[in-house]
Amino acid sequence: MRSYVTLAAVLATALVAVPINAESAKGDVLRSANGTQGDLDQIKGISIGGWLVPEPFITPSVFETAVEWARDAGSNVSIIDEYTLCEALGPKTAKALLQQHYDTWITVNDIREIKRHGFNLVRIPVGYWAWKKPDSEDEYVGNITYWDPYVGGIQLEYLKKALSWCADTGLRALIDLHTAPGSQNGFDNSGQRLDEEDSLLWLNQTGTGELTSAVLHDIFTHILDEFNDVVWAVEILNEPIAETIGVDKVIDFYNDTIQHYISLNKTKPLVIQSAFEPAGFWDDYWNDTSVPVLVDYHYYHVFSRDQLSSDTMQRLVNVAHAASDVSDTMDAHSSFIGEFSGAITDCAKWLNGLGVGARYDSTYYDTFPPKNSSWREPLGKCSSQRDISLWDDSYKSAVRLFIEVQLRSFEHSTRGWIFWTWKTEGAGEWDYLKLVHHHLFPQPFDNYRFFSDDGFIALQDAQPRNSAAPRSSAAGAPRPAVLALLPALCAAAALLVSDVM
Repeated sequence: MRSYVTLAAVLATALVAVPINAESAKGDVLRSANGTQGDLDQIKGISIGGWLVPEPFITPSVFETAVEWARDAGSNVSIIDEYTLCEALGPKTAKALLQQHYDTWITVNDIREIKRHGFNLVRIPVGYWAWKKPDSEDEYVGNITYWDPYVGGIQLEYLKKALSWCADTGLRALIDLHTAPGSQNGFDNSGQRLDEEDSLLWLNQTGTGELTSAVLHDIFTHILDEFNDVVWAVEILNEPIAETIGVDKVIDFYNDTIQHYISLNKTKPLVIQSAFEPAGFWDDYWNDTSVPVLVDYHYYHVFSRDQLSSDTMQRLVNVAHAASDVSDTMDAHSSFIGEFSGAITDCAKWLNGLGVGARYDSTYYDTFPPKNSSWREPLGKCSSQRDISLWDDSYKSAVRLFIEVQLRSFEHSTRGWIFWTWKTEGAGEWDYLKLVHHHLFPQPFDNYRFFSDDGFIALQDAQPRNSAAPRSSAAGAPRPAVLALLPALCAAAALLVSDVM
């Protein structure tokens, strides 16, 4: 209950929109990172998403180009993900498009900038098809045969480049196997978007588990042997939906992988993703192994109608609740938040899939009919897909507050955090570089506008600059009753914030 009162106070101090510009955020200056190596007692990480596993919402131009090329070639395949991109273009054309993307989207300069911004860890998502033999349709590492249309055999070169760049700049790396054959979740970030969850084939189709194990074995041996000093950990698989695949199947796969890793006499930590199970689910598993097994939890607040319907207070309360839940697991496993963003709506172009709209303005239901007819009523008008410079001040304040509360909560309650993602073409709430450029992401990371150095609310930053009423935004308009309670809530904050955060 204490955290709920505290976050109400946070809300109260932030309800009045404060223009965020160079003057009001003048403390957000880039400082050289010191002490960012070592054993990463506290993770401050960034993902380089959308690179080796392209995603429509991160780099829509890749998919727009593919659609154009496929149309010109007379293909009748509808492109919605990397699987259909490769299917529509064929291996030669798809390889040319993807290789151009790999060469330009992330370079050594990005890794140097990541270091300069103060991060100590780079999470590198990579698809299983990186272990397909070059120019083959179905031959994989470990002499496993498995057909898919993906262009493979070229991504390993770029993974190794990224690991070398991290080593040269003093960053540690988390290798994240982001996809599995047959898809482990049906999201386009698995390579294959499957709109029916029960169509997931990973661990339910012959050969899918064996191929995933062969890929992991190669990571455990060849990649770790070559880059032992820079790799901090290996994440077994990103976001499998355990309830759909079969919880026991996922547990067995995790267990077999961990035991095999131990048999290789490896000592680097292994990371299991929570698999959409609640915090604490994994407490009784692998907590006495000879290698550390960490749990990666992902925190987003935009992928359901209920989440999007939350007002600012409830959104911040939910952050505190999530951080507290993960904190309760720390005795069993060292846990961290492996993905989060600044998003308070799902309005980013193609966030929900190529050609799919947003739940927030109800265009999502043009593709997926709603379970409840009332969901056809928009919650608001999407505006965050515009350039950040065009956002109104109340929206900017809401995003900065949301990011600050997450940073502070996750840092104090867990092993640390990894932001998703380094950059995008136009999804501002998900784009670290755009957010920090517009002073919506603290720089340095503890340069809070809504918290003082000792953990108390920085009340001076929440005072209105004029008498104009705050504008309504996606964050929810302030309620008169809450505004009336402002003095009492601020007093409660002064007593409670340092204890809770």
